[in-house]
Parts: sequence; C-alpha cells; structure tokens
Amino acid sequence: MIKTVLTQDQINDLLEGVLRASGSRLGNYSYKKSLDDLDSAMRAIESAVLASPEVVGMRLDAERYRALRGMWWHDSPLCVVSRPKESLRLGVDCPTTGRLDAAIDAAMKEQKP
Repeated sequence: MIKTVLTQDQINDLLEGVLRASGSRLGNYSYKKSLDDLDSAMRAIESAVLASPEVVGMRLDAERYRALRGMWWHDSPLCVVSRPKESLRLGVDCPTTGRLDAAIDAAMKEQKP
C-alpha cells in the first residue's frame, strides 16, 4: 500500500473548500456524496502521484543518500572523500552515476539484517 502524504483532516479541509468555492447549494445527502466522491478522486490522484516513476525514483535516491551518509570510511564498502584529486591515487575505484547507484544498493543489501 502506498503511504499518503495528506492527513484526513487536510483532505477534508480541501474538499470543504472546493465545495464552498463552487457555490454548491446541495442538500445534506448530495453534499455528503459530493465530499465522498471528491475524497475518492483526491486519494486516487495522490496515489497516482506517489506511484509515479519520478516520485519512486526520488524516494530511492533519498534512501541511497541516507544509506551513504550512514557509512563510515573504516567499516563500510563505500565512503565520500573530499578533495578527491588530492586524496586519491591512481587505480582507486571511484564509481559514479549508475555504478555508484549499484554500489550503494549492494552496500544497503549487505547492511540489512
């Protein structure tokens, strides 16, 4: 199941605002039905956005960044080095782009209990 971003109270406030702004003069039953329909539509939109490739990719990048931040140079397979031209020597592997993602993913798998 996809985690939602908005609380139910936030959704309700948004829906109430939409119905008020539309000038709706619905009876109680119709008003409640409209709220339910709007709630369902907003949840569907939110789920679609959270499941989009862009958001899924950003979530994965954030997980990788957090994992990399938690790695220490003395006991991890990866670390970040400042001033690499001064700090590294020829022959040292410095993965970038897709290779870096793969290296972080592998290190994350090793660290999972």
